[in-house]
Amino acid sequence: MIQRIQTVYFFLGAIALFVYAFMCDFNLLNIATKITEVFLPAMASVVVAFFSLIIIFLFKNRKIQTRISSFLILIVIAIIAFFIYNFGVKLFYQEWTFYLLPVSIFFLFLGRKNVVADEELIKSSDRLR
Repeated sequence: MIQRIQTVYFFLGAIALFVYAFMCDFNLLNIATKITEVFLPAMASVVVAFFSLIIIFLFKNRKIQTRISSFLILIVIAIIAFFIYNFGVKLFYQEWTFYLLPVSIFFLFLGRKNVVADEELIKSSDRLR
Protein backbone atom coordinates (compact mmCIF):
# COMPACT_ATOMS: atom_id res chain seq x y z
CA MET A 1 0.00 0.00 0.00
CA ILE A 2 2.59 2.60 1.07
CA GLN A 3 5.22 1.45 -1.41
CA ARG A 4 2.99 2.13 -4.42
CA ILE A 5 3.64 5.44 -6.16
CA GLN A 6 -0.07 6.16 -6.60
CA THR A 7 -0.38 6.31 -2.83
CA VAL A 8 2.04 9.23 -2.84
CA TYR A 9 0.16 10.92 -5.69
CA PHE A 10 -3.23 10.58 -4.00
CA PHE A 11 -1.77 11.84 -0.73
CA LEU A 12 -0.17 14.88 -2.41
CA GLY A 13 -3.48 15.61 -4.16
CA ALA A 14 -5.26 15.48 -0.80
CA ILE A 15 -2.71 17.80 0.79
CA ALA A 16 -3.09 20.30 -2.07
CA LEU A 17 -6.88 20.29 -1.62
CA PHE A 18 -6.68 20.66 2.16
CA VAL A 19 -4.28 23.59 1.78
CA TYR A 20 -6.65 25.16 -0.74
CA ALA A 21 -9.62 24.76 1.60
CA PHE A 22 -7.93 26.16 4.69
CA MET A 23 -5.46 28.73 3.34
CA CYS A 24 -7.30 30.70 0.67
CA ASP A 25 -9.18 33.92 1.37
CA PHE A 26 -12.38 31.94 1.17
CA ASN A 27 -11.25 29.46 3.78
CA LEU A 28 -13.22 27.26 6.14
CA LEU A 29 -11.81 29.03 9.21
CA ASN A 30 -14.09 32.05 8.73
CA ILE A 31 -17.36 30.16 8.52
CA ALA A 32 -19.37 32.99 10.09
CA THR A 33 -18.79 35.27 7.11
CA LYS A 34 -19.40 32.66 4.42
CA ILE A 35 -21.96 32.72 1.70
CA THR A 36 -23.02 29.72 -0.34
CA GLU A 37 -21.04 30.64 -3.46
CA VAL A 38 -17.82 30.83 -1.47
CA PHE A 39 -18.39 28.07 1.06
CA LEU A 40 -19.37 25.37 -1.46
CA PRO A 41 -16.00 25.11 -3.30
CA ALA A 42 -14.07 24.93 -0.03
CA MET A 43 -16.31 22.19 1.38
CA ALA A 44 -16.23 20.27 -1.90
CA SER A 45 -12.44 20.38 -1.89
CA VAL A 46 -12.39 18.94 1.64
CA VAL A 47 -14.72 16.13 0.55
CA VAL A 48 -12.54 15.38 -2.48
CA ALA A 49 -9.42 15.40 -0.29
CA PHE A 50 -11.10 13.02 2.15
CA PHE A 51 -12.05 10.63 -0.65
CA SER A 52 -8.54 10.92 -2.07
CA LEU A 53 -7.27 9.62 1.25
CA ILE A 54 -9.91 6.87 1.25
CA ILE A 55 -8.71 5.72 -2.20
CA ILE A 56 -5.33 4.91 -0.71
CA PHE A 57 -6.87 2.18 1.42
CA LEU A 58 -8.80 0.64 -1.48
CA PHE A 59 -5.60 -0.77 -2.96
CA LYS A 60 -7.05 -4.28 -3.30
CA ASN A 61 -9.87 -3.13 -5.58
CA ARG A 62 -8.20 -1.28 -8.42
CA LYS A 63 -11.38 -0.90 -10.50
CA ILE A 64 -13.07 1.07 -7.73
CA GLN A 65 -9.87 3.10 -7.26
CA THR A 66 -9.93 4.01 -10.95
CA ARG A 67 -13.60 4.97 -10.94
CA ILE A 68 -13.42 7.04 -7.78
CA SER A 69 -10.27 8.85 -8.90
CA SER A 70 -11.91 9.71 -12.24
CA PHE A 71 -14.96 11.00 -10.39
CA LEU A 72 -12.77 13.09 -8.06
CA ILE A 73 -10.99 14.66 -11.04
CA LEU A 74 -14.38 15.63 -12.46
CA ILE A 75 -15.43 17.13 -9.12
CA VAL A 76 -12.28 19.26 -8.91
CA ILE A 77 -12.89 20.47 -12.48
CA ALA A 78 -16.45 21.31 -11.41
CA ILE A 79 -15.09 23.26 -8.42
CA ILE A 80 -12.90 25.31 -10.74
CA ALA A 81 -15.79 25.88 -13.16
CA PHE A 82 -18.16 26.84 -10.33
CA PHE A 83 -15.71 29.36 -8.92
CA ILE A 84 -14.94 30.88 -12.33
CA TYR A 85 -18.64 31.08 -13.15
CA ASN A 86 -19.48 32.89 -9.90
CA PHE A 87 -16.45 35.15 -9.52
CA GLY A 88 -14.80 35.34 -12.91
CA VAL A 89 -11.38 34.42 -14.20
CA LYS A 90 -9.72 37.58 -12.91
CA LEU A 91 -10.35 36.78 -9.25
CA PHE A 92 -9.46 33.13 -9.81
CA TYR A 93 -5.92 33.97 -10.93
CA GLN A 94 -5.22 36.55 -8.21
CA GLU A 95 -4.84 34.09 -5.33
CA TRP A 96 -1.94 31.64 -5.15
CA THR A 97 -4.10 29.02 -3.49
CA PHE A 98 -6.29 28.60 -6.55
CA TYR A 99 -3.32 27.16 -8.41
CA LEU A 100 -3.54 24.24 -6.01
CA LEU A 101 -6.71 23.03 -7.74
CA PRO A 102 -4.96 22.25 -11.07
CA VAL A 103 -2.06 20.78 -9.08
CA SER A 104 -4.49 18.45 -7.30
CA ILE A 105 -6.00 17.45 -10.66
CA PHE A 106 -2.49 16.64 -11.86
CA PHE A 107 -1.75 14.46 -8.83
CA LEU A 108 -5.10 12.68 -9.02
CA PHE A 109 -4.52 12.05 -12.72
CA LEU A 110 -1.05 10.61 -12.06
CA GLY A 111 -2.46 8.39 -9.32
CA ARG A 112 -5.21 7.15 -11.63
CA LYS A 113 -2.69 6.52 -14.40
CA ASN A 114 -0.57 4.36 -12.10
CA VAL A 115 -3.60 2.43 -10.83
CA VAL A 116 -4.50 1.63 -14.45
CA ALA A 117 -0.90 0.58 -15.10
CA ASP A 118 -1.05 -1.76 -12.08
CA GLU A 119 -4.31 -3.24 -13.34
CA GLU A 120 -2.77 -3.91 -16.75
CA LEU A 121 0.28 -5.48 -15.11
CA ILE A 122 -1.93 -7.80 -13.06
CA LYS A 123 -3.95 -8.78 -16.15
CA SER A 124 -0.80 -9.53 -18.13
CA SER A 125 0.61 -11.66 -15.30
CA ASP A 126 -2.68 -13.57 -15.08
CA ARG A 127 -2.33 -14.50 -18.74
CA LEU A 128 1.08 -16.02 -18.08
CA ARG A 129 -0.22 -18.37 -15.39
